Amino acid sequence: MSRDKSIVIIVLPFFGSMIAKRWQEEGKNAQYLPMDSFYNKIKGIIRLYKADVVYRIGGIDRGKLSFLLSLKPKGKIVLHWCGSDVLDAIRDVKNGSYNKKFLLKAIHLAGAPWLAEELKQIGIYAEVIPLVSLQLFEDPPPLPTKFRLLVYLTTDKPIFYGRSVIYKLAEEMPDVEFLIVGSNAEDHPKPPQNLSFMGYVKDMKEIYSQVTALIRFTEHDGFSFMVIEALSAGRYVLWTYPLEGVIQVKSYEQLKNEVIRLKKDFLDGNLGLNSEGLRAVRNKYNPKEFYEKLYNKFNFISS
Repeated sequence: MSRDKSIVIIVLPFFGSMIAKRWQEEGKNAQYLPMDSFYNKIKGIIRLYKADVVYRIGGIDRGKLSFLLSLKPKGKIVLHWCGSDVLDAIRDVKNGSYNKKFLLKAIHLAGAPWLAEELKQIGIYAEVIPLVSLQLFEDPPPLPTKFRLLVYLTTDKPIFYGRSVIYKLAEEMPDVEFLIVGSNAEDHPKPPQNLSFMGYVKDMKEIYSQVTALIRFTEHDGFSFMVIEALSAGRYVLWTYPLEGVIQVKSYEQLKNEVIRLKKDFLDGNLGLNSEGLRAVRNKYNPKEFYEKLYNKFNFISS
């Protein structure tokens, strides 16, 4: 019987360390390789060359690492495209500022169907395998007694994540509380008074229990961890992308109307848990099945 392939995961620490830990707990030969210091980079080069599979989460690397990987004498490179990395790649390929050998040598995976379609613009054909959160609810908590909305805003891409839309909605619905995760109030222009900033939250389960719905009004997105986590909590999700169990909103007017509807049903006592979302997570987005499929794919890659 052939041995399992050794897998080294690089880039995007949150995803990489989580997936490596999951596979290690199952006795699989996988490790996350931090490249956050000169020492780690030197040590990492040796491990990268010894690994059967180098799994990069986050698309093209623009630095020296892509050159080194393109010369890798053993094993394969797998690129898993997640979201904005696709937009970066489209721009880089059109500008010619990318390592073509590295790109052509890699096996490509896409975290969502729409990302796979976008990659075709630059001649990349990727198999769709979502990265699904491992922090899902087994038993969804009841809806809170107060109607609240959850929003994710970063410090580096606040407009990308819809800050102006959220500010406008909060100003027009002053009686609704918005919980903001991912950044602090001082990271943004003065917000409406009904926005409560929670900063970076490591364990989101307590936050999900306090809200009725998640708003993710993004300009571009991948297969969001937060969307699946919120669905597993039985919460409603208003997202710019179509997905079973999600309320798709393509404009500000749609978003506001859906929030008004949810709030009315909540106050009238007619809003229960999001049963469609719970069913979708249970039947279609089971993390055990996704990560088993992903690992098996690596294990069949020939050295």
